[in-house]
Amino acid sequence: MRPTLSRIAARPRLRRLLSLLAAAGLCSGAGLAHATTLDLRTAVDRALLAEAKYRAARAEYAAMQQEIPRARAGLLPQLSASGSRTDNRADITQTNALGQNTSRDSDYVSSNYSVTLRQPLVRYDSWIKYRQADTRVEHAGRQVELAHDSLILSVGESYLNCLLADAVAQFARAEVSALEGLLESATRGLTAGTATRTDVLDAEARLDSARVKLIEARHGIDAARRTLEAAIGEPVDAIRTIDADRLVLGSLSNRIDDWREAALAGNPEIAAARLAVDLARDETRLQRAGHYPTLDFIAQRQLAESDSISTLGTRTHTNLWGFQANIPLFAGGYVTASTRQAAARLERAQAELDATVEQITLRSARAVEGLKAASQRVQALARAEDSAAAALVGTEKGLRAGTRSFIDVLNARQQLFEARQNRARANAEFVLGLLELKASAGELDDAAIATANDFLADVAIDLNSD
Repeated sequence: MRPTLSRIAARPRLRRLLSLLAAAGLCSGAGLAHATTLDLRTAVDRALLAEAKYRAARAEYAAMQQEIPRARAGLLPQLSASGSRTDNRADITQTNALGQNTSRDSDYVSSNYSVTLRQPLVRYDSWIKYRQADTRVEHAGRQVELAHDSLILSVGESYLNCLLADAVAQFARAEVSALEGLLESATRGLTAGTATRTDVLDAEARLDSARVKLIEARHGIDAARRTLEAAIGEPVDAIRTIDADRLVLGSLSNRIDDWREAALAGNPEIAAARLAVDLARDETRLQRAGHYPTLDFIAQRQLAESDSISTLGTRTHTNLWGFQANIPLFAGGYVTASTRQAAARLERAQAELDATVEQITLRSARAVEGLKAASQRVQALARAEDSAAAALVGTEKGLRAGTRSFIDVLNARQQLFEARQNRARANAEFVLGLLELKASAGELDDAAIATANDFLADVAIDLNSD
């Protein structure tokens, strides 16, 4: 699924995405129109609807949003009703002044109904829980943003993996075709005495190697396409390639400080780490609230009838209201230990925030530097490809003139292929550097996807072709 091209990158996943983008540049010339052609933006949009892990993250966020009304309930009035009705049988024995006992049975029905209203007045812990619920919802939202960005990179990786697999197949087919021609020429040259047996054997060895690469490339196309289809939830027949001529940096800022500030302000990982610190700080306050008193207002209306044997036939209506206070005195050290534990976890959350900030700012700086370097390499390697193509033409002319050998032609052709791959790799580093920079700043949004999609050409490759 993830062919490897060399690149200095902070994350292996981005290094693999680089390989895929490089492939797009390689195969921009082999396109065809297709009715069901897929582009990068469409692939991302469909994956956002179909991908299971992202749907799970959104569902978890929807569930987490209910934490706010749950926590708010601890601050609102609580109204309850209770009632009981029982059949009673009492055996009553009485002793008179003469010491004589008399007994009688008494069957009666007793009932007791009440409605109670309780309004919390002083509940510091409930206020902390309410604030924590709001923070948890925001934290879950940041997690959805992270899942969103991760999915975009993953879909881009799968999409461009198809381009890479097709590019590898195209190079393999071109190499096989060229080597077959060179082998035929070398064989004729051996017969005519203008080539050596070494030339023929070298051409045969390289041809066999190229045929193996072609077989592997065909399997790679199928595997890459299945991965993309799994990501977007539907079959894929053709996808658009990348036009290297569209890779222009434009007016994008190349100052590291600008992107560092953007990352500190908008990166979802940093935002989630800050919210984790807020949650840990509130948890410390919540545990400390175990020492604080609470105060509730209570109002109750009660109806009792024949509530006991001594009140047979009596109906009682009782209305009461008042305040109920609870003052914690000693809980065996539980509150103190819980507070210390929460304070230690707050320190850990702060350390994790510091580490995240360092990591993201370093990633932003590397992305800026990599983007500037890639922009320069794009132009330099374009000239290198032209030079390699010209060198191949000159070597082929030298072969016909008798001043160059078949091995020289094979080496020149190999150098041209390597130059094209290096150029495509530089194009990919340019695009990937831009995506990585946008992700580090928390700007991997629709505009960033549109920018990446604008790099695609108006031609497509057919993934079903052999």
